[in-house]
Amino acid sequence: MSNDALIGKIKKAILVLQISNFLAALAFFAGYFIQGDLLFIIAGICLMIAVVGLHALRKRIFAKLEL
Repeated sequence: MSNDALIGKIKKAILVLQISNFLAALAFFAGYFIQGDLLFIIAGICLMIAVVGLHALRKRIFAKLEL
């Protein structure tokens, strides 16, 4: 497997993780508006932090891989 193919697969995997975490956060926020339980907001915020962390990790990984 070439280096470019590996980088492409890593980019795709991180993007899928970001999208799934974002959609899960939206689901938790919707759950808060339906149920009114504060734990839904806490879970949604944690998932949004994960999305931002994955974005930072993505930049850091690709800075090292594309040298």
